[in-house]
Amino acid sequence: MIDWIQTNYKDVFAIVGTLYIAARGVVALTPTPADDSALDTVSAWLKTIGNLFGLDLTQGRDEK
Repeated sequence: MIDWIQTNYKDVFAIVGTLYIAARGVVALTPTPADDSALDTVSAWLKTIGNLFGLDLTQGRDEK
């Protein structure tokens, strides 16, 4: 299992990122706040995992 993850981690990150972007689109289309808070929780977990792997999550963001 570890060998597979080491070999395919870029693909795993790409798939997770794609699913997250799709979820953001669906959440933006729905008026309920429950799914917004659920996606915020998922976002926090993904940011934590990204920081553990040393990913720069501020790239492409305009912070003012």
